[in-house]
Amino acid sequence: ATDAQGVIMLFNKGAELMLGYSAEEMVGKQKPGIFLLSDAIRDRASAMELELGRPLEGDEVFTLRAQQGVEEVLMLNYRHRDGHLIPVQVVVSAIRGSDGDLRGYLGVAEDVSDRLRNETLKNQFISTVSHELRTPLTAISGAISLVRSGSIGAVPAALQPMLDIALNN
Repeated sequence: ATDAQGVIMLFNKGAELMLGYSAEEMVGKQKPGIFLLSDAIRDRASAMELELGRPLEGDEVFTLRAQQGVEEVLMLNYRHRDGHLIPVQVVVSAIRGSDGDLRGYLGVAEDVSDRLRNETLKNQFISTVSHELRTPLTAISGAISLVRSGSIGAVPAALQPMLDIALNN
């Protein structure tokens, strides 16, 4: 969580474990930019400025939608203290006082490394299975077409609908 100026005010144990920084070195001293990638911020800012037709101010690149009451799910990469990248899904929301005044922002980030890795493995599996099945299915389809066409001999009329179904499927 940050205050309205973007300074980190709460850095929980999950954030410490995910990013490698301690709460002591972050709270009241740093902004989230320490673990955000500048290229991603720049790209997002450019897209938003184009959409809005005006330049962004301050931390609006991540807070504007929250200020407007819109829940936005972002896919980002955080940089761990040791430099490695962590793919995360982040939701930023505004923290408002009982009077409705903006007090700060809450960012809830989930490490999606395992989800992305599993999705990649699934896609590789599907691609491999598809490739491995294509050759025998092409041969079977060709053979059925030959039989159905009658080029290798007469086909009984009762068998023709079955060959049509096999070829279509």
